[in-house]
Amino acid sequence: AQGLLDESERARLGSAALDELGKLSRLWLLPGSAAAREPFTREQVNELGWMDRETQRARAERAVREEIVPALAGWGVILETGALARLLRPLPAATGERP
Repeated sequence: AQGLLDESERARLGSAALDELGKLSRLWLLPGSAAAREPFTREQVNELGWMDRETQRARAERAVREEIVPALAGWGVILETGALARLLRPLPAATGERP
């Protein structure tokens, strides 16, 4: 599969993948959740099919690291490690801004 893409195309796809992961990362990086703002117990939240923010973040990180990154690597598309780490790191609750 790697032979189908040249180095510049793999770099372009890596950048595009990071951009798209960045768009999705707000789902797991933003502090708080609907469950945190409402008077629900963890059990009630789970019964509704929701998950707490930390569980959601951990599952998203695992999916990115164990499924997305290896799939891209199979095509020779390597994501820049520092940029990937920033996308998977939770935001500081005090500012709510991306580091």
